[in-house]
Amino acid sequence: MFAEFLVGGYPELLAGLTFGLAVPQQSFRESISKVFRKTPGLHPDMVMTAFEVGASEKVFDLLLAYEAHHDERTELSCEKVSEFVSS
Repeated sequence: MFAEFLVGGYPELLAGLTFGLAVPQQSFRESISKVFRKTPGLHPDMVMTAFEVGASEKVFDLLLAYEAHHDERTELSCEKVSEFVSS
């Protein structure tokens, strides 16, 4: 399980915070949502498009925007997430 790789103490620091992850690519967003589904404390609804973030009434304590699609090595990172999801 992915949660086994979390460093001790960090989940406690993030407890109670409103967290979101904006991912523009649909297929990668779906893969990350599957990882979130398998990780205790995370929920697939935390993974959104930028438009969903903008339309949300939530106030996020921590909002990350995944912009690796601008990086020429994106394919490699997407493959790693896909391998985890299929395991």
